[in-house]
Amino acid sequence: MSQTIICPNCSTKIDLDQVANQKYNELLKEQEQKLRQEQAKQKEEFDKELEEKTKAMRKKAQEYAEKKALEAKKEMEYELKDVQEQLQKAQKDREEARKKELEFLKKQRDLEDKEKNFELEMEKKLYEERKNIQKELESKMEESSKKQMDEKLEKIAEDYRKKELENYKQQEQMRKTIDDLKRKAEQ
Repeated sequence: MSQTIICPNCSTKIDLDQVANQKYNELLKEQEQKLRQEQAKQKEEFDKELEEKTKAMRKKAQEYAEKKALEAKKEMEYELKDVQEQLQKAQKDREEARKKELEFLKKQRDLEDKEKNFELEMEKKLYEERKNIQKELESKMEESSKKQMDEKLEKIAEDYRKKELENYKQQEQMRKTIDDLKRKAEQ
């Protein structure tokens, strides 16, 4: 049932439901438009706020990344410095080892030279002693009898053997010393 009224001026029938519907529809449209504007405004504000927060987070992330990069750089510098120090130490150690090896080789050469000189001197002494012994023998042979000569020859030969044995022991000791030095150098 619709409500109608008649206009007192023009006598036209006016449907109140229709007018109310029009008014309601107009109000509804206005309300919708206001809501849309309000929603657009809120969306814009939200987008702005989101953008600001995103910028702030990016800035924080960048600062954090820069901080971490700086820390990593410092750590790498420390490690590089440590490696450089180790390398320098290794070079110094190698240099010292070379110097010690050179010194050892010089000492070894000196010992070998001394050994050769010692052998040469011993040979000379032995040769001289043989000469002396021969001279003594010849002179004593003339002076003494065969028996005395035999006894003295034995004594001289014994002395000669003792001296040779002593020389041999000295040579062996020199060889042992050289061998020990060679072993130390190899180590």
